[in-house]
Amino acid sequence: MNPYPKQIKKLISTWKCEAHERELHRELTKLDGLFAQWRAGDMGSGDLAIHVEDCWKGPIKELLERYNTSYQDNNVAYALVTGILSYDEVPEELVQALSERIAYFEDLKARGDLRMPGE
Repeated sequence: MNPYPKQIKKLISTWKCEAHERELHRELTKLDGLFAQWRAGDMGSGDLAIHVEDCWKGPIKELLERYNTSYQDNNVAYALVTGILSYDEVPEELVQALSERIAYFEDLKARGDLRMPGE
């Protein structure tokens, strides 16, 4: 992570955790729908188990790997550009501190080269 002041590092850590929570919630909500189908008898236990394993080996593993890197500033900038986090809720001083990272992800998004959440 860049040499940010201590206060900014703390904000980055806080908002990185919030972004991770939101993305993880999105994936677990998908699983919840599958559990509902299973409880209703519309899906067998074996099929549900396969979906759970696929989710664990796929999107959840990817999120764990992404959010447990030293590039926490990139994670927050990505979350802002993709709408995982709202600019309205994140302190302005953090947005300013991440302005270069945000510009990088905005450029990727404008070119159509940014992978959006859940893709």
